[in-house]
Amino acid sequence: MNIRLATLDDIEALVSLRIQLLEADDDRYEGALRAWLRTHLADGSFLAWVAEDAGAVVSASGLTVLDRPPYPGNAAGLDGYVTNMYTLPAYRRRGLARQLLDVLIAHTHQVGVKRLFLEASREGQPLYEEFGFQLTRGMELVL
Repeated sequence: MNIRLATLDDIEALVSLRIQLLEADDDRYEGALRAWLRTHLADGSFLAWVAEDAGAVVSASGLTVLDRPPYPGNAAGLDGYVTNMYTLPAYRRRGLARQLLDVLIAHTHQVGVKRLFLEASREGQPLYEEFGFQLTRGMELVL
């Protein structure tokens, strides 16, 4: 397996994995996601790492660095949103998600991110807990 930073050439694989992750079936969504990835991978505001087997992307992770106002413990104000963590079913339980999360977290240390957050599936939660993620109480408003 090869772990590497995703490029614009990986957009179709990233779209496919995200659609499987979200169990989405909406052509409009696919087009919007494809356009979003083109923009944000190109400008570096979204980074993704992929695991390949014989040149085929079989697992991915993603990171958006958020530039927020500084707060105690985070003078730079950099937080990271981890998203798009997904591994094809045939490749699960091989440590790919762990390797991808390792690389993602190493990158956040390099760029000064002080806090990561994510939404975990029931299946993924034990992995995140191994890395020190904790359940928190949050709120949201869908507009």
